[in-house]
Amino acid sequence: MTRKVLIFGLATGFINIIIGLSTAPLWMEHMDFSTGEILGYVSILLALTMVYIEVRSYRDSELDGVISFGKALGVGVLIVLIASVIYVIGWSLYYKYMMPDFQDRFLDYSIMQINQSDFTETEKQTQIKEMTSWMESYKNPLVMMAFTFLEFFPIGFIVALISAFILSRKKS
Repeated sequence: MTRKVLIFGLATGFINIIIGLSTAPLWMEHMDFSTGEILGYVSILLALTMVYIEVRSYRDSELDGVISFGKALGVGVLIVLIASVIYVIGWSLYYKYMMPDFQDRFLDYSIMQINQSDFTETEKQTQIKEMTSWMESYKNPLVMMAFTFLEFFPIGFIVALISAFILSRKKS
């Protein structure tokens, strides 16, 4: 099981990176971060289908079609943990080498969105100050990695929960 979990975790992470890189041209040119965010989460969900596939494969090929909810969840979460680490590494490399001006562009985009909102001028200034502070903290690689991990892992955990619920079977 450990080998399969590692393979499927790596595959899930790399599938997400490949999908992300292939969709980047759709939003990067005009820095449409809203579209980028939607495409990013769609690529995460597509990649996470591997969790369901691996848990089902493990149940059927190694456990004679029987798996407890806890065991299915454990396998799913291990895959998600590995995929999350690959996602963090992929984003870190992408961020550093392909989009080193991400922070400035994202901050400019966010300020533009805030200024176009219906907030009062005071609320806008407060939001801009908070966003500027957040982007400053994002310069710390550990903070950036933590936020990146938290983009992927919670969604993966939900997929692992759903997969465990659907696939768990008791011995009859």
